[in-house]
Amino acid sequence: MKKIIILITFVILVLALGKNLNPFDRTMFDFHDETQAARVQQFSLNVRSLHIPPRMAPDFSFSMGYPIFNFYAPTAYWITSGLNLVGFDVIAALKLSFLLAILTGAIGVYLFLSEFFEYENALLGATLYVTSLYMAVDIFVRGNLSEVWFMALMPLALYVMTQKKYVKYPLPFISAVVIVFLTLTSHNLLSLLFLPILCIYIFLQKNYRRLRFLAVLLALFLGMYFFLPFFAESSLTYASQVAKSTHYSDHFLCPVQLWQSAWGFGGSAPGCESDGISFKVGKHQLVIALMGLLYLLISPVLTGVHKKNMHITWFFACVAVASLFLTTYASRFVWDAAAPLAAVIQFPWRFIALSLIGLVYLAAFFTQQIRSFSYKPIMISLFAALILLSLSKYFYKPGMDTKTYNKRYLSSRYIAEKVAFKVSEYLPRTADYGKWKDAIVTGYTAPATSHIKGSFMNLDNSDFTKELKMKVNDLVALNIHYFPYWKLTLNNNVYIPKTFDYLGRPLMNARKGDVIRAEFAQSPTEHIGNSISLATLCILTAVAFYKPLWKKMSSLNT
Repeated sequence: MKKIIILITFVILVLALGKNLNPFDRTMFDFHDETQAARVQQFSLNVRSLHIPPRMAPDFSFSMGYPIFNFYAPTAYWITSGLNLVGFDVIAALKLSFLLAILTGAIGVYLFLSEFFEYENALLGATLYVTSLYMAVDIFVRGNLSEVWFMALMPLALYVMTQKKYVKYPLPFISAVVIVFLTLTSHNLLSLLFLPILCIYIFLQKNYRRLRFLAVLLALFLGMYFFLPFFAESSLTYASQVAKSTHYSDHFLCPVQLWQSAWGFGGSAPGCESDGISFKVGKHQLVIALMGLLYLLISPVLTGVHKKNMHITWFFACVAVASLFLTTYASRFVWDAAAPLAAVIQFPWRFIALSLIGLVYLAAFFTQQIRSFSYKPIMISLFAALILLSLSKYFYKPGMDTKTYNKRYLSSRYIAEKVAFKVSEYLPRTADYGKWKDAIVTGYTAPATSHIKGSFMNLDNSDFTKELKMKVNDLVALNIHYFPYWKLTLNNNVYIPKTFDYLGRPLMNARKGDVIRAEFAQSPTEHIGNSISLATLCILTAVAFYKPLWKKMSSLNT
């Protein structure tokens, strides 16, 4: 009966929430982050060309290459581009990725809550998690692929940090490392904010803390191919400058907005009534979690209350309350005190994503207190199904046919001339941000631009290589945004450019017969990050197959 109830619930979940995410349906809805399809296409292009890990989108910004993948958390793009590479077109891969994220989140929450509560309470918690209206907003309004996958993986990361199988087998430990690694590389900001939550949660465990912390450490090392360039090379872009242009004080919420706000497809605005987007968490989620919180507060005065894992319950209650508090105007003093970090976070309502795991934990905690009776699992499962059906209407947005969507968001012109301006913060500082924003340029079809027409012979103008041979003396601008991953040579000798035009293109006074070549190659920082990740992967492989190493690691205790 238990397995049947779980299966039926998850089938209803997929059917109810995934009706607009059918990868075989020939329509597609648009959303705020309209560049997602183009990013997936360019990420797949990198992988097909064996430029792994992807660092830049070669066709963005007038086909001069744009270092977006150096700074965008990669997990969601590995997954979605993987779907694209196995045969789904970009649109189908996007929809299937969103659907898989919902299913992954539900499974992760169920597994995590099952460690503390009976299965029907865990199942209700999983349902409440994925039917939160913030999940619907992230998919159908914002289209934030990375944030959706962070919410999908966060519960799994907590689950693997709860397991006690580490001491017996190496594969659970390795799986834990991989899942935590994927979670920490799923979203730039939320992953960073989740890390201390994860570490505190591990500290609250009674057994094998050192082994769990080791898993997190190895996960960080495994992700160093992304983390090291992200922190070391972001100063070479306009990221911090653009981030500070959005002030967090304009995006606080009034508490009532968490309960009720008009559903819309607009954006975030100052004040409590000007937002064109809804920030309601979900009445079911808030009411049941509030009941759990109230029960937790009065439980010390009750007799016969089960005290097991109460410290964990208090922890997740704090996560829920603190996260929701940080979305409101009342928390401004906290944001002002943490101004440098707050400026990067930009939107206080991002904390809704972190609050959800605490809310569903409190909900499961409350329903666990209801005295067991014969039909309790069926009653709670029916309640979960009703929640799914009642909230599924938010997991929908009218779409357009895929041909129209492709023409609008995947055309070569859109990719070359529009996408980079939607994510302008990662323009290399070799370019002039203001003049680049005002540039009226089409995609460059030659490796360079010269003053004298026909002054060079085009040898190569592929995605990752630009090469030319001069016919006469002339000043040329290589058609690339210069960044450390470009290796420039002049007559096979390394060339370090000193001057650039307003687009960040290297300017070179070339002579007749000179051969100029620009080739994509990982920067020294990127090579170091790659090497650390590869070394960590070798360690995990050794753990899997070399038993003495595993025995030594598994001997770690509290």
